[in-house]
Amino acid sequence: MTPTRRWLVIGVVTALVVLLAGWVLVVKPQKSKVSDLNAQTATQVSANNLLLTQISALQSEQKELPQQQLALQKFSTEIPDSTAEPTLVRQLTAAAQHADVELVSIAPGSVAPVSATAAATTSSTLGSAAPAAAGSLDELPVALSVIGSYANVESFFNAIEHLPRAMLVTSFSVCPEVSSGVGTPCQGPAEPANKVAPPGSVGVALSGDVFFTPTTTPTSTSTTETLATPPSTPATTAAGAPDVTGPSTTGAAAGTTS
Repeated sequence: MTPTRRWLVIGVVTALVVLLAGWVLVVKPQKSKVSDLNAQTATQVSANNLLLTQISALQSEQKELPQQQLALQKFSTEIPDSTAEPTLVRQLTAAAQHADVELVSIAPGSVAPVSATAAATTSSTLGSAAPAAAGSLDELPVALSVIGSYANVESFFNAIEHLPRAMLVTSFSVCPEVSSGVGTPCQGPAEPANKVAPPGSVGVALSGDVFFTPTTTPTSTSTTETLATPPSTPATTAAGAPDVTGPSTTGAAAGTTS
């Protein structure tokens, strides 16, 4: 082999060694880094897509926020976090005045928790206003009596159905103010001494439940408030809470009329 050919072979072998060393020391590690970077990029893209989905969902919920706030405000009005008896009395008084009937008495009963079964029934009756979770809903029974014409009493029942406070009528009875002497006597609520019911008036004894979601342990309520209505504004009278003689019903659409 000539010297020239020998140096050519040495040069080729040296070049191959340099290329191999460059591949092992430079190209292969960089290729591994590129592969890692590609994997990280795919992971980040997936995370970004998830964030975009969450942002889209949050934006959709943000659009519904005003409706949710209105629903929450309506719920807190229909079913407050306390018995709120003064507010209830004012609402019933306003309903009686609007229907032009005389609100004779209001008698709150004792607070009691609503069972899970009763809460589910109440929720289906009142709609979404009533939570169905056991232990989260308490009820306050209310007995009241009114006197007025049959048409005005019907208007009063309609007003109760549209009270700001959700009220479930459980029973009621309707009796003539003046006994006709026919059939079994029906005893309606007594008029105050200084009042005379117009001819054709009827007396209504009504029982119902209002609900609230207590934030603390509720206490029993046993006070009785009686009201007699002057020409425009009810005032306190000695009349007590009426005995309810009508059959148990749900809603203000059923009762007994004598």
